Amino acid sequence: MFILRPLVANDHSSLFELAMKAHSGVTSLPKDHVLLKKKALSSEKSFFEPFEKNKEHIFLFILEDLEEKKTVGVSGIYTKSGKNRFPFLYQLEKKLPIKDPLLKAPSYSLLKVFKYEEEVTEIGSLFLEKTSRKEGLGKLLSLGRFL
Repeated sequence: MFILRPLVANDHSSLFELAMKAHSGVTSLPKDHVLLKKKALSSEKSFFEPFEKNKEHIFLFILEDLEEKKTVGVSGIYTKSGKNRFPFLYQLEKKLPIKDPLLKAPSYSLLKVFKYEEEVTEIGSLFLEKTSRKEGLGKLLSLGRFL
């Protein structure tokens, strides 16, 4: 049996174990025990302290395997994200070659970077360990954060 619940400060060790299993490209799960402990504390405060509208909140959820007694996944939502965290968007554009009959250049893709100043809510921190990628658990972990 599995349970999806808010991540609290005492879960930082489990979060670190997940981070060690994640690929280094999963930037929301750094392999830094101190930073993950801060994230866990911020998550607990976001869930259990009075909500402040103009403050950034981190809502992290963990998926626990109750039979194995271990954390197998994490997902999250970051509010008021943007000004202090990764204020960039990326847009992929397909470009066509210059219409010159002598040049037979193929089309190509161009990645454009845009900076944005607005505060947005970001969906992030989705990771499920490989052995638990079954039975719709990834979907539960992903969609459960919206309930």
